[in-house]
Order: sequence, then C-alpha cells, then structure tokens
Amino acid sequence: MIQKNKKLLLIVFFVVALVVVVYFVSQKAEVRLGEISTPETQNRGVSTGEIGLSGNGTLTPYERQLEELKTAPLTKADTEEPLYRGSKEKFKAFKIKVTADGYEPNSIIVEKGDSIQLSVFSDKDTDIESADFRLFSPVPAGTVTNLGFLLNQEGTFTFYCKNQCLGAERIFGHIVVRPRL
Repeated sequence: MIQKNKKLLLIVFFVVALVVVVYFVSQKAEVRLGEISTPETQNRGVSTGEIGLSGNGTLTPYERQLEELKTAPLTKADTEEPLYRGSKEKFKAFKIKVTADGYEPNSIIVEKGDSIQLSVFSDKDTDIESADFRLFSPVPAGTVTNLGFLLNQEGTFTFYCKNQCLGAERIFGHIVVRPRL
C-alpha cells in the first residue's frame, strides 16, 4: 500500500512539473514570435501584440516619442575629453540625474562611432540597467557612476532602473545612435 502511494505521489509530482515547464516554455515562445511590450504596456502587464503599433494603427505616446527622437538634433555633450593622453579621438561625456520623475535628460542622441560616457547621479540609492548594452550598475546615493560605451551600431537603445526605482513606476531613458554625417 505504501509503495502504491509513493508511486502515485511521484507520478503526480512529475505531471505537475511537466505542466510548469510547458507553461514557461510557451511564455518564452510568445516573445520569440515577435510580441513586444513598451514601457507603458509593460507596467500594466499588457502586450500590444503588434510590433510598433498600439493595436489600432496609431502610435502610443511612447512610440511617438521614439519617432521624434529619430529627427531631433544631436545632444550637446557636457564635455569632450581625449580617449587617452595624447589621443586626437575624444569621448563625449553626458551628465544624467536620476529623479523620481525620470532621467534628466532622458534621451541622448549621438552618431555612430561616438565614444560616450554617462555620468549618472542620484540623491537616493538607485540602479541603471540596459539589456541592449548588457549592463547593470548600482548608483549609490550622492555618488557619480560612470559608464562608457563605443557606439558602433545604429538604433535606439533603452536604459532603465531595475530594482531601486525612485518613483512609483520604472523609469526609462534612450540613447539614439544615428548614422555619421
């Protein structure tokens, strides 16, 4: 009798485990099929189901902002410094302040091939992450966290807080890399 109960319990365990695995695999499969979510819909846990459209053929405010960034003027760097002593090549440094309302500035527009440094500051503990750049860094209160990039690919790249957001919602910023003119 005890052997039968153990076998039954083992079968139930494996069936439940199989259901859990199938559920998670199906969730990842939806992402691979091109279903994306913007920061607006991500906060509500709702996906648009269509790439780039809000579902009714109009752009969401977030998508409209990204479109406007494509034609906005380049962002003036706070400073330009030599990459190394004696170098003619320079990196562009941008100061970013993190507040409960978001990043200031929340968009940086540069050209392909630029080397940039983001100097991120906050009055409170926070963090910054970008899956596009494969980076995560804490930003301790009252300190400056410097992050450097060589931007060899055109596109719009997102950065955001991951764990310690200062406001009620996750905040986002963008680095737009345009072709060099």
